[in-house]
Amino acid sequence: MSQFSSEDPSLKYPQAEVEDEFTLKCSACGRNLVDIMLEQGIKHTTLIQAQCPCGDHSFSKKIENGFRFSPCDKLTIIDIQYSGVILFKTGEI
Repeated sequence: MSQFSSEDPSLKYPQAEVEDEFTLKCSACGRNLVDIMLEQGIKHTTLIQAQCPCGDHSFSKKIENGFRFSPCDKLTIIDIQYSGVILFKTGEI
């Protein structure tokens, strides 16, 4: 028997409240690429951007919060790179 119960509150991730949401869109074809959800209470400044399967990318977006992300419909995130900007590389499912 496991020493941890599924009801053990110490095993749950803290849930930050979502403050705002937006979508990174391709600057060439306009496709929705990555949904971003900003979290309250987490202060961190970074630049984010997404690469489209068409070969172009979204505009860079400066955010000053912690965030969660999710690929948009019929896309997957195939890589995440960082070199001053967090770049989400997307691909078709």
